[in-house]
Amino acid sequence: MKLCLNIITVVMCSLTSVWSANDGGTESPFAFGVGSRELSLGGADLSTCGFDVAPFWNPARLAQAQQFQVSGFHSRLFDSDVAYQYLGLIAPTLDFGTFGVGIFRLGIDGIELRDANNFLLGETADNHLGVYLAYGRSFTKFDFGAAITMEHHSLADYSATSTPGVNISIGKTLYLKSDFFKRLQLSMTGSNVIKSTMKLDNESVSYPLSGTLSATVGIKPLKAGNHAVLLAASIRKVEQIDPTAKVGIEYAFNDMLFVRVGMNGGNFATGIGIKCAAVNFDYALVDRDLDLLHTFTLTTSFGKPVKERLVDRLAKKEAEFNRLMAERLTEKNRSMVSSLTQEGEKYLEEGRLVEAVSVFERTLFMAKANAFDTSKISELLNDAGSRHDEAMRLKQYREFIDSAQNSFSKADYISARYFASLALEKQSNSTDARRLVDQATKAISHITAREDLIEERLAKSDSLLNYGKITEAINLLNGLGQLYAADARITQMLNKAQFERLRERARDAHAHQKDTEALLLIDSALTIFPNHAWCLSLRSQIKAGQAQSVLPEVRAAEPTQPKLSGQMSKEAEQEYSLAQSLFTKGDLNGAIEHWELVERVAPNYQSVRDYLLKAYKFLGVEFYSKGKLPQAINVWKKAFELVPTNEEIKNYIQRTETELRKLEQLSYETE
Repeated sequence: MKLCLNIITVVMCSLTSVWSANDGGTESPFAFGVGSRELSLGGADLSTCGFDVAPFWNPARLAQAQQFQVSGFHSRLFDSDVAYQYLGLIAPTLDFGTFGVGIFRLGIDGIELRDANNFLLGETADNHLGVYLAYGRSFTKFDFGAAITMEHHSLADYSATSTPGVNISIGKTLYLKSDFFKRLQLSMTGSNVIKSTMKLDNESVSYPLSGTLSATVGIKPLKAGNHAVLLAASIRKVEQIDPTAKVGIEYAFNDMLFVRVGMNGGNFATGIGIKCAAVNFDYALVDRDLDLLHTFTLTTSFGKPVKERLVDRLAKKEAEFNRLMAERLTEKNRSMVSSLTQEGEKYLEEGRLVEAVSVFERTLFMAKANAFDTSKISELLNDAGSRHDEAMRLKQYREFIDSAQNSFSKADYISARYFASLALEKQSNSTDARRLVDQATKAISHITAREDLIEERLAKSDSLLNYGKITEAINLLNGLGQLYAADARITQMLNKAQFERLRERARDAHAHQKDTEALLLIDSALTIFPNHAWCLSLRSQIKAGQAQSVLPEVRAAEPTQPKLSGQMSKEAEQEYSLAQSLFTKGDLNGAIEHWELVERVAPNYQSVRDYLLKAYKFLGVEFYSKGKLPQAINVWKKAFELVPTNEEIKNYIQRTETELRKLEQLSYETE
């Protein structure tokens, strides 16, 4: 039986020496290689070898893998029952590179065991297994990879496992600025950098160190069409052995049909490949020293590519950030609404009705904009508004009563009755107002001459106008007009008084550089006395001043956004991430500052304008809630400049400007 085993051992060693022609028989039996595509190219294409066989040929190639892959390789050696097989598994990750496993088997079953007398004792098997655990990842535009190799050999009752060996590789892709050449890919692989050693039947074998340089270039021979050609060349050096050159050519049609030819030293190889959806079938006919070998490979890819998974993750991250931003904004607004409601209630308790109305109106606006419950706020606003209106009504009533009493004391009965009548409109059950009306009416009835009364009042009105007491003149004429409404002299004098008031206000507006208001007042005055020389002169003067101050707006064409350099892109990414972090911490001004920097450097960078718009909106709402209306308008105008079509921001600005004007009016009325 020992004789039979020794014969089998010699046969397997001979096969191993066939694999490693010209290398002294010291290399691994798997040094022949794997993958029908790679073998049909003479083993020359390490730079773009299949990801499934990259654990053997070039671990750095794994850095470019996009999908999970499973492949199987099979061949029979020289029309014998010796099987040469391989199983490859590839698993790319998003952040940690790509992992790969390659498992080899070289073996034969059904070997007869016989003793020295040639009696059959049974059957056994000779199996040689190899495992390649590989990893690949890209760093600084280079691809790096490494593989740990181990082998196990079993024959009958004999078995041995090698020590781990290490293969390393590095790759680089150069993109060529040419319509003819697509790209050039280079790789360098070192095998058995840490040597693997196996001891079987007291004989120890260490595999030699070897290195391979490979270059692959893709060619598009036609500008139009689905034709492509790939040229590959490599040179391999095993220690103490002369270098071996390898070359290969692959023609691809429509990325579906592939025809390949290669040379490995003096050995010829050829093959074909068919790609259908995610399944690849490859066949190779390889010329070796003893005979031709037929090899077959079936590969399938599945799962979403890494690039798409990265895009999905980024989209998910952006969606989560947007959700967080929306939640924080809503919570902030809810807190502001609650705080403003409490502030308004405090003003209401203190009787500060103007402030209470203003705060409740802002609170109601914010609550409606965020779809909060507004029932309580509306109720408080109605209460504050009613109390404010009542206070204003009583204030005006007291002012009219005081004016009526003052006019009556000066024997100005017409004005007294006029103001007393206004007081009755404000409070119909007022006995004081009714008494003054009656007394003024009786006093007026004692005036015997209507003409004397009119002339007297007109002369007095004219005198008041001459002394610049326009309001008193108008009040006097209004009272006179109630008695003698049909008298044209009263109407003419009243028009004159109203004209003088408009002219005085126009003069004051122009003096305070409120030219738009001044022009409106001049136009109103000209409706009373058309072609009035003073009004026309002032209007011409204002128009001339505006024409000189307005320069034609020349807007320079915006320069084309230059393509960001690597450093600028990195800085934009850092500023963008810092802004997101600051916003998450509640530092709104800091986030805006960094987002504005990104907007100036790279306006279209990762939706930075959308985040600026939201940040401006958030800051404006914060100013609004604190009663800082001008600051809120300024921030929202920045947002509107970014997106002029945003109706929400436009409504915010218009609403706040209207509120400012209303507050100015209320302040004027309470002076």
